Amino acid sequence: MAHEREEEAAPGADQDRRSGDFHPSVWGDFFLKREPEDKMVVSAWKDEVGVLKEKVRKMLTTPPPAEDNILEKLSLIDAVLRLGIGYHFQKEIEDALLQIHQMDEYHGGEDISTIALGFRLLRQRGYNVSSDVFNKFVDANGNFKENLIKDWASYLSVHGEKILDDALEFTKKHLKCFLVNDELPTPDGEQVNRALDRPVQRNVEKFEQLKYISIYEKLDAHNEVVLKLAKMDFNIVQSIYQQEMRSLTEWWVDLDFATKVPPFFRDRLIECFFWALGTFPEPELSMSRIIISKFGQCFSVIDDMYDVYGRIDELELFTEAIERWDGSIEHLPDYMKVVFHLLMELLKQLEEETTKEGRPYCIQYVKEAVKRQIRAYITEARWFNQGYVPKFEEHRAVTGVSTCLYMLAYQTVSMMPEATKEFEQKRGSVASTVECYMKEYGVSKEEAHDVIKKLIKDDWKYMNKGFMKEVDIPKKILRIFLGYARVMDVLYGDFFDGYNYADTTTKEMMEALLVNPIPV
Repeated sequence: MAHEREEEAAPGADQDRRSGDFHPSVWGDFFLKREPEDKMVVSAWKDEVGVLKEKVRKMLTTPPPAEDNILEKLSLIDAVLRLGIGYHFQKEIEDALLQIHQMDEYHGGEDISTIALGFRLLRQRGYNVSSDVFNKFVDANGNFKENLIKDWASYLSVHGEKILDDALEFTKKHLKCFLVNDELPTPDGEQVNRALDRPVQRNVEKFEQLKYISIYEKLDAHNEVVLKLAKMDFNIVQSIYQQEMRSLTEWWVDLDFATKVPPFFRDRLIECFFWALGTFPEPELSMSRIIISKFGQCFSVIDDMYDVYGRIDELELFTEAIERWDGSIEHLPDYMKVVFHLLMELLKQLEEETTKEGRPYCIQYVKEAVKRQIRAYITEARWFNQGYVPKFEEHRAVTGVSTCLYMLAYQTVSMMPEATKEFEQKRGSVASTVECYMKEYGVSKEEAHDVIKKLIKDDWKYMNKGFMKEVDIPKKILRIFLGYARVMDVLYGDFFDGYNYADTTTKEMMEALLVNPIPV
């Protein structure tokens, strides 16, 4: 039987296999050839950053003496966070926000800019602030008295907060009018465009930092010390990322994976790194980014194996091998053996790292996550093989696992939008979430899209609520899930697949983040 299966997988018998028709890697060995940033320059940057950090720390620890200065302190905190340097000042930010949260002058204030900004910052940090603070800005007819709310605090709403839902629609309507009529100065106009396109709460932290630097330096009220620190810190961290991508590229080239299996898979190692840095942006988390990137590429291969290349009988055998977890793979086709060995090698590396850190038990959770993901893959493969179109909720339950890339989160708040599935259908794939909904409820594609958008919006509300609960999970861990959801939103927002089509806007975004330093 093993001999028969190997013959079935031979090149001459592969004509009936599907093709993903994926474009090649955008990056190749780019980061191997690229010269790293001069060490002397980076060292000088670090010395100056140390001085600038102390100046900003002093600004953050100076208490606001009066109500008029609350907005000034909140604006400083907001700038520090949006400029990506908040990780240097976690304690100072927490202390300042706690102090403001306890001030009667804040809760009793009449300035909507102060209330909205404070509300957003407090909720972002996990404070259970009531949306009732906005009631004072609504007239007897239920309309907002103010004609503009720039802060987009309503993107931090939870279920049942109608006032924030109303505020969001009200704000969008007015901001769009101001843009159409060109009624905003350049920095404000840029901020509004950014907010309409990608609100702060849903943007990848490093991408928000990069974009906000270009806006912040045009603001009349910008702080030169904060701005310079943000620019230099961005360049230092970028140089760290470049070293990591060089290491990853070297690993991938040495592995020579592409010569060992047929070319059925997406080569997206650097895109996986973008996913990792969106989830673990802090410079000291280098090992986490590298491990997640490797697993990301590995599971991209496995996903394509189940979606595109593998025959159903082969996929059943691979699934059984994962379930047994005993290393018995003699019955697998040769290309599957290569994939299996890669996965096992990465798990071994992860086990070694977690054991070094005194957490050897972690690997068992990862193994169970791997099994769960493989079960989701085989379920979708069986659906396609049988021509079965599942019910909407049945499909959503499975794709909630199969699109949960690389065991970072089992149940993420975002579901992969339909651009991916439209691409997959060109090569033949299981029905998409949209198609399942259309068939089950007899609605148009546009109506199904609206439903998916509402579900994603609801999922963000659940995420916001999770941050406000008193739970045993540290906020640092919860922020990992938030970072993961943000990457999903950026790569797959508006029903476009920025992972499959990595040679489009994804490349431009990654060049700005990972290749080009900011002039200081």
